[in-house]
Amino acid sequence: IDSKIRVPTPFDCDSVPAISLIRYMERIAYHLKVPDEIYAMVIVYLRRVMKLNKTFRIKKNNVHRVLMACIVVADKMHNDRVYENQLYARVGGVSNQEMNQLEHQILKLINWHLHIKGSEYKKCCAHYFKALAKGNSCSGQETTKELADIVIQSVQMAFIQ
Repeated sequence: IDSKIRVPTPFDCDSVPAISLIRYMERIAYHLKVPDEIYAMVIVYLRRVMKLNKTFRIKKNNVHRVLMACIVVADKMHNDRVYENQLYARVGGVSNQEMNQLEHQILKLINWHLHIKGSEYKKCCAHYFKALAKGNSCSGQETTKELADIVIQSVQMAFIQ
């Protein structure tokens, strides 16, 4: 079997979504009011996915779904109040069934390892928060958008192929 042949994952779309990654993240931030900590957790989860799954690639045709699944998992892990998957799905532009599948798949890719140690959080995310220091705040819609932009930039530079 040719090792270069890749089996599509539930994250893969037939084509690159029409919505830009930045607009997609703005949509998520607007509708879900995602706190800054969630974006930091998303970065940790993305790194785990890449570390634990050497053949998994984040690409232009799957990055939206990978990010949405990480946001859902991080939001559920971090917050006492969580939305139903139906809302996550609607905001993410997928069906409820697809959202369930994406959430389950991302959990499998990180081996259900949801807990993030304080040292891991700080080590992984210190430079992202440092970029926000100019605002002297880690709360509010503007800061959330800035952090979303930083997440997008890090994903594009480090992961998307």
